[in-house]
Amino acid sequence: MSLADEITAIERQFWDAMKTRNADAAARLTSDQSVIAGASGVAVIDLAMMTQMLSGATWELEAYEFEDIHVQELDANTAIIGYKVTEQISVEGAPLSFTAFDTSVWRRREGRWTCVLHTESLQSDPFGRDKR
Repeated sequence: MSLADEITAIERQFWDAMKTRNADAAARLTSDQSVIAGASGVAVIDLAMMTQMLSGATWELEAYEFEDIHVQELDANTAIIGYKVTEQISVEGAPLSFTAFDTSVWRRREGRWTCVLHTESLQSDPFGRDKR
């Protein structure tokens, strides 16, 4: 299996863990300290926070689809993945669909990959003109 296939499969495992709310699987794939950046800000989360985020979530990931996947190896134990994702979610019971661009940085330690950084940018005008 190529590195690109391996990292893509691991990224999908993480999304599947979010979809099924499998906190143990998500925690196994998350670094002890992971940086998350998105529309609501930037945070450093640990494994306990990841578990809490999944158990207390007011949203449900119903489906997702990756497109335009790019994987880059930085060194033998670090890789970056970036892709377009279309998500179908339910927020407080209301259905919502959107497209975003996500990146993750994966680091391998003792033979196991964990995510050390994940970002999500909602698709929009690059200058925010669609928010006026």
